[in-house]
Formats: sequence, C-alpha cells, structure tokens
Amino acid sequence: MMRRTTIVCLAGLALFTASCLSFGFKPVSPDPRLEVDRVQHDFGTIPPTEKIEAVFNVTNKGAKTLEISRIQTSCGCTAAMMDSQTIKPGETSRLKVTFDPRGKNGRQGKTLWLYTNDPQNPQKQLSIIADITAVTPVQQSAPPSATSSIPSSGHN
Repeated sequence: MMRRTTIVCLAGLALFTASCLSFGFKPVSPDPRLEVDRVQHDFGTIPPTEKIEAVFNVTNKGAKTLEISRIQTSCGCTAAMMDSQTIKPGETSRLKVTFDPRGKNGRQGKTLWLYTNDPQNPQKQLSIIADITAVTPVQQSAPPSATSSIPSSGHN
C-alpha cells in the first residue's frame, strides 16, 4: 500500500511539474538571447540643471545564462549600471542610465553598447536623447530713471 501511495504521489508531482513548464517560460533559442524592451529613450525637453534617469529592461529569452560582459557609453555625461550582469533564462535585469545635461544645450543624443555572450547579438546598441533648454536668468526690473522721479511742474 505504501509503495502504491508513493507511485501516485510521484506521478502527480511529475504531472504538476510538466504542466507548470508547459505554461511557463519557453526559450526562443538554445543559446542566451538578449532582448531589451526598447532601443531608445527620449527624455523630451529638460533643463540643464540636474541629472535624469531612464530604465531599460534587459531580458534573457534563451535557454542558457546571458552574460553582459561590458557596458560602454559614448560620453562621460552618461553612466549605466545593471542590477545584475548575469541573467538566467527567462529573467530580467534593469539597466539604469543616468544622463547629466549640465553644460549642454540643444538636442543631445548619447549611445550605449551592451557586450554579451548572445551569439546572435554580441553587441547591442541603445540610445538616449533629450532637448536641453537654456536657463534664462530672472529678469530684474530696471531702476527708475532720474527724470521719472521728478514731479511734473505743470509747465510744458
């Protein structure tokens, strides 16, 4: 009787595991496969006064672990950091990109490159763009002229 119960339990566990796998993550490749939720982020119009951030979601759609070996940016004004540079199959890691617009003006575009072990996509290019508006100093009102403070004498 104990043996029959064990076999039924194991069969149930196998059936449960198979059903979970069939409805769960299905790799699109036997290799690591890089997928990013978008390739460009547009910050729109921003002032040149403080740093801003964007987050890209990087997912491994393959059957093997995805390794991000290096992240490179086109400018020192742009920094990038990932939650994890090792991404297991079916998992996602956040790539946080920080842009410092101070000292810049007008339309700016910056590029990032992810270097990976994905044989189909060993180097992935991403970009950020922003329109930086110049900060205008607060206009001070002009002091009254000397003639405007003299009362009219009534003579023309």
